[in-house]
Amino acid sequence: MYVTICRLYETSPDAVHIVEALQVAGVPSNDISFISNNCDNWFGTATSGAAARKLSGTSAAGANSAAEKSKADTPSGRVEAGLVGAAIGAAAGTAGTLIGSLVLLAVPGIGPAVGVGWLLGLIAAGAATGGATGGLLGALTGAGVSEADAHACAEGIRRGGSLVTARVQSEEARRVESLMDRRAVDIAARGALYRRSGWQSFDPAGLPYTAEQVRCERQLHQAI
Repeated sequence: MYVTICRLYETSPDAVHIVEALQVAGVPSNDISFISNNCDNWFGTATSGAAARKLSGTSAAGANSAAEKSKADTPSGRVEAGLVGAAIGAAAGTAGTLIGSLVLLAVPGIGPAVGVGWLLGLIAAGAATGGATGGLLGALTGAGVSEADAHACAEGIRRGGSLVTARVQSEEARRVESLMDRRAVDIAARGALYRRSGWQSFDPAGLPYTAEQVRCERQLHQAI
């Protein structure tokens, strides 16, 4: 029996390293998915030539027009963008890497993103149905993620995070969970933190975060 393991990561480099590690550990590429917020276009050059894919009836890219002058224009932004590039370069050295096949996305409630893997098909199918249970939330819950964790994961991507999901045989779950737990966000604790600030659930109709809001969010969690 297959089970789905889902982990949220604070930064793109952390998530990219996990994708690479999963492939090295023998998890088939078609059983791994990666989705990352791209509101500040960190993956812009990495996805050159890739077709933009809209996972909704309307593009969310326009909602972030104010974010065009992003963190990448600052010294700290250039350093972090360099880390992203280094992580991509490392993954690209792995045979059959997924990261080299990233596509540009527009995800309702999240905005500009990049992604690859089996979960994207479920998101697109769910988005076509409309409603709060479609899109990313529907894809996650349909894959076996609890509703509470699905909302927290989606909100985490909205706020600048990256999500890695893997489908594995149940007997392999413990080994893969141990690997994916490295650098992962404690999703239960993160959801509780969001709720203490007044957040209740991920809203696919909500405004995506800007690059500046994402930068502030990351600084907040670094300080905790």
